Amino acid sequence: MTAVTSLSICDLAGAELADLTARGAVPIFFLVRLVHFTPVGRFGDMAQKVVTHYTDDLDGKDIKPGKGGEVRFSIDSASYVIDLSDANRRKLEDALAPFIAAARRDRGRSGRVRKPAQSGISAAELRDWARQNGFEVPERGRIPAEIREAYDARS
Repeated sequence: MTAVTSLSICDLAGAELADLTARGAVPIFFLVRLVHFTPVGRFGDMAQKVVTHYTDDLDGKDIKPGKGGEVRFSIDSASYVIDLSDANRRKLEDALAPFIAAARRDRGRSGRVRKPAQSGISAAELRDWARQNGFEVPERGRIPAEIREAYDARS
């Protein structure tokens, strides 16, 4: 029997592989490259359907559509994602329930905090008012807080 010690990249169709093994060669390692290309329009317009299949990360069982999915949680600034069935999700929620009940939500570190929108005067009008009242104000960019406070304090 002949041993084939290395084939770098082989494009082997089923018949070629059968011919190789029929001649007594035993492939020890080979890389098979399968290329499939169908131009649009060759067989008419084609549609693609992508199916996501979930497996419960805790028990390894298949998760039926609509009966579970991704669960995200964080602890000590580390975020986690786990795929769980509805039953295992309930187990996780039940286990964490006393801790969640005793905890308080941290809203400050979850992302960018937005300031409430300024009401009333536009930036251009505020710049004009500031110049008329002796303030130095830049043509562009942020308007200093003291100018906005002075405008709000006028009576």
